[in-house]
Amino acid sequence: MKTNLAKVIFTIMIIPAAINAGITEVSILPPTPTVIDPITISVSGIEGSPAQVTNTDFFVNDNSLLLDIYLSLGITPVVTPWTYSESIGTLPTGVYDLTVRTFIPLLPSFNDNYYVSFEVVPEPGTFSIFTFALPFLRVFTRRKTKGL
Repeated sequence: MKTNLAKVIFTIMIIPAAINAGITEVSILPPTPTVIDPITISVSGIEGSPAQVTNTDFFVNDNSLLLDIYLSLGITPVVTPWTYSESIGTLPTGVYDLTVRTFIPLLPSFNDNYYVSFEVVPEPGTFSIFTFALPFLRVFTRRKTKGL
């Protein structure tokens, strides 16, 4: 009987506050990463109780990225913000689709998903080398053909 009463009290206190819960923002740092920049995924959200990140999983499948965040909740019915950052290292040039999912074991109906796309560009030095070298290469090939 005590267990059922505890579940009822927990449900009455936590569920109404958790209705507005979820991921509020996902950002990629730096905002436009290059192939040499270490990339950090920054996630923030609100939950109906003080939330703590207990575990995470990160998966890469071609250009699809998946970050799973497992949260545990406290026992107070106060809506509180939470944040989490994970460094994923560098990625090759391309457009990537990132899915961030949160999981709350005690409240599976309040799991949340957030989708964002971003592009990893070549480093600026590579573009500048080609930009400055191309005219010289063209002049060099013209001189060579004129001399023959």
